[in-house]
Amino acid sequence: MWWPVMSPLPELPPLAPPGQMLYLFFQSLAPTIPASFLTFGHSPLYPIYATFPRIWGISPLEDQLIAGLVMKLGGGLILWGFIAAIWFRWYARDTREGFDTVRLVAVERDVRARLSRP
Repeated sequence: MWWPVMSPLPELPPLAPPGQMLYLFFQSLAPTIPASFLTFGHSPLYPIYATFPRIWGISPLEDQLIAGLVMKLGGGLILWGFIAAIWFRWYARDTREGFDTVRLVAVERDVRARLSRP
């Protein structure tokens, strides 16, 4: 799952930052369907699970709901955290490169002005 984002191989370089963010966005959608079945189910998904002893005193349906929320929110937060980190790193790199270009143009202008003086 992480090869397109963090590939160490030169033969398979990682995607560009926009591609990485899009890829991770689609990966964040993948657990939505199973998490929805767990979160919004009206009965335990596995009836045999209802026969097991309750450890923390919550019903099988509450346990299933919590599992669905952890699956969707926990996994989503991790992926969206990576998306945010990629975006900020990309923004910082582009801003820094843009600043260097502007600074180089200003330096070039100053050098030309000094060289053209008698």
